[in-house]
Amino acid sequence: MPADGSANDPQQQAQEVHEVLHGIGASLRPGDHWYVLSMRWWDLWRDYTLYDKPAVPAQPALSRSWSGTAKGERPAEIDNSDLLPRPDCTRLQSGLVENQDFILLHEEAWKKLHGWYGGGPALRRRVIGSSENQLRVELYPLCLTVFQVDDYGNPERDRPMQIMPSTHETVDQVIRDLLTNLDLRDPDGVHAVRLWHRPNFELDQTSLDSLEGWEQLEMESTLEDVADGASILLERSRGETWPFFQRLRLEYKRQNFKDPRDANVVLEVGDKIDASTTTEEQKWDSYQRDYVWKDVLHWYAATVAEAEETRLLVQFHNRPKPKGKSLSIASLLVEGEKAEPIEVGRNYESLDSRGNWHQVNITAENDDKTFEAQLLDEPSTWPVVQPENVRQLSMLTPEAEQAFEKVFARYGSNGVIERGGLRGLLSCATNEYIPEVEAFPNHFGFQSFAT
Repeated sequence: MPADGSANDPQQQAQEVHEVLHGIGASLRPGDHWYVLSMRWWDLWRDYTLYDKPAVPAQPALSRSWSGTAKGERPAEIDNSDLLPRPDCTRLQSGLVENQDFILLHEEAWKKLHGWYGGGPALRRRVIGSSENQLRVELYPLCLTVFQVDDYGNPERDRPMQIMPSTHETVDQVIRDLLTNLDLRDPDGVHAVRLWHRPNFELDQTSLDSLEGWEQLEMESTLEDVADGASILLERSRGETWPFFQRLRLEYKRQNFKDPRDANVVLEVGDKIDASTTTEEQKWDSYQRDYVWKDVLHWYAATVAEAEETRLLVQFHNRPKPKGKSLSIASLLVEGEKAEPIEVGRNYESLDSRGNWHQVNITAENDDKTFEAQLLDEPSTWPVVQPENVRQLSMLTPEAEQAFEKVFARYGSNGVIERGGLRGLLSCATNEYIPEVEAFPNHFGFQSFAT
C-alpha cells in the first residue's frame, strides 16, 4: 500500500487513473505496453471510486456483484481469471469482446491499480503496427515453450519456460529477455545464444524427439514465421562449439553421407561424402578477450565425381551458389586467396577493371576501407583499390591456371567458393591435368584423395 493514503481514498484513486487514461494513455504508441483487465473487476472498482460518475454522495447499494462484494465497497484484489482458459496460462480465451469482457489500460494505470489492490495475473500486451492508422494492441501474441539445450545437445525437458512474445519482436529482443528472466550471464551476451524452431508447420511443433526440420532463427528476423504453441530451443555455445548444431550435423551426415574412412563402404559416382579438414585460424577467445590461434574443423560436403580403383575425384560444395551471381574461376580465386587482413607495405595482386591481375604494393589505407597501391610492373599508382579485389601473390603457374579453367568448366556448375571450393578445384586440377605438380596440395594443406 502506498504511504500517501491514496489507496484508502477512492476519489483520489479515480483522479489518478483518470489523469493517466486521458493523458499518456489517450493514444497508442508503437512498442508501448497495455494491460488487459477484466470488465467485471473494473465495474466493481468504478462503483467504489465513482469513476466517470458525478462527484455526489451515492446511496448505498444493496445488490451484490458476482464476487460477493457489495457495490460501493472496496473491491478485493484484481481477478482476471474469467478471461483465461485455465489458471496456469496467460493466453486470453477466444471470442472476448473489448469493453464488454475486458478493457485495455495503459501500463501506468495498471501499475497504479495493481499497487493498490494486487492480484492478477498481469496480462501485458504490446502495441504493434507501422503507422498511426494501423496501431493496435496485440491481444493474442505467440505462446511458446522454451527448452534449454544441455552440453550434449539434448533439450532439458524438466525445465520448460513459457513465453508470450509479440510476432513483431525480433529474435535478438527475445533472447535478451530470456537471458534476463533465466538470470543467464555470458561474456559474449546474445552472440553466444541461438534459438531454433521448425518452420514447416506440417511437423509436430511440440515434439522434442525428432531432429527433423529444425532451423536457426536469425537475430534480425521477427517471430512472424514461428508457429503459435510451438516448442523452441535455446542453445548456448560451449567455447567454439554449439551442442545442438553438432547433433543436427552428425544426424544429417549419418543419413546422407558415406564415410570414406570406413573400409566396408563402397563409394560410387554421385555418393556424398564428408570431406572435412582442420586448419589453424585466429579465433576470438571470450575468456582471454583476445584473438588466439586454434585448430578449427571445416566440414565440406563433397560429391564423388569419378571413382577409380585406387583414388576418387570429388567435387566440393562448400555452400549453395549465391542467387543472382554467376561464379567464374577469377571470382573463385579472389574468394579463395584474398588476404585477410590486408597490410600496408606488403605486396599483393590486385584486379583491374578489365579483369587482369597486377602485382602491387599497398601504400596506404583510406578512411572508407579502400586502399592505395603502387603498381610493381609499371611506374603508376592506383588511388582506389577495393579490398575484395586484393589477393595474396599467386603461386600458380600459367599451366595451373589453365587447369583450373578446365576443371571449373567441368565441375563448377553448382558454384564452389572460398577455401573449400578452391581446394576441391585444386585437387582436381593437379591430379587430372597436371599431376606432375605435387606441391599444390601440400601448399594448401589438403589431401585430395581417399584410397
